[in-house]
Amino acid sequence: MKLFRDALETMPTMSLPADRRAASRFGCQLETACRSLQSTSNIAYPATIHNLSTGGLALKLARRFEAGTLLLVRLENPDKTVFFLKLVQVRHQRANTVGWYHGCTFPMQFSPEQLEALL
Repeated sequence: MKLFRDALETMPTMSLPADRRAASRFGCQLETACRSLQSTSNIAYPATIHNLSTGGLALKLARRFEAGTLLLVRLENPDKTVFFLKLVQVRHQRANTVGWYHGCTFPMQFSPEQLEALL
């Protein structure tokens, strides 16, 4: 069993079956805020978009949202000349040393042109 675990740990991440994304991801560090649509409060939580694709994004937050939560996220380019308000659904989350990474999908995909305008 230990030999099997050691072999898995040395495999490149991209070859693991858990990475089944249909769209290419682009790394970024876009500061943003998001709101939960399932909450009665109107709190905007500061966040950072870690990567972005036409199908979804990775969002870093200080707090954790459950899988299935709908968030409204403001996406804005670094020059602050283009922005979109997009609905995302949290698919999974994992803790890191400074908070939580949330893997989210867009119910309606971004167009390649919209994605390019943000990056």
